[in-house]
Amino acid sequence: KGQATTFIILALVLVIGIITYFTFKNQSQKTFSQETDTIESFINQCLKNTAEEQINLIAIQGGEYRPSSYKSYLSYKIPYYSNGSDTNIPKITNIEGDISKAIKDNLPNCINNFDIFSNKGYQIEQKQITPITNIKDDEITIKLAYPISITKDEQSTTLESFQTTIISDLNKSHNIATRLLKEQENAPE
Repeated sequence: KGQATTFIILALVLVIGIITYFTFKNQSQKTFSQETDTIESFINQCLKNTAEEQINLIAIQGGEYRPSSYKSYLSYKIPYYSNGSDTNIPKITNIEGDISKAIKDNLPNCINNFDIFSNKGYQIEQKQITPITNIKDDEITIKLAYPISITKDEQSTTLESFQTTIISDLNKSHNIATRLLKEQENAPE
């Protein structure tokens, strides 16, 4: 009887130990998943903020990120669309490219090397930022290929892409500017 009781107690301790182990492991995985969702939200918010700032800058600067021929006004560079008989309005595809370049250049400032997560024990490995911008009638969509690997306490995951949509009338403004310039060319006086 004594040996049977000992085996029953050992079996109960073993079962309780196994249940406890898997419960804590499951809880740890849920916590990791929730925290990686936080990192994903952080990147999406940085993308949105950076996109809004850069779209506004580019809109003020006549559709150009770094104009080559411009007049300075306050801290902005306002490009010349017309200089005599020479006209130079950027095409929508060029504006999309400039927005992508501006996001690529400025997104790292917001991400700040993931310092706020590194301080919590995360190891985050980043790869190249590749934004693709699509200007539509009243919105601009930015798709961001930005592979990152997140590791903490022997758990890891990878995030590959992000996206944001910004409400903007940049396309309409571009169409108006193009139409006005064409009208001016046809009736210069």
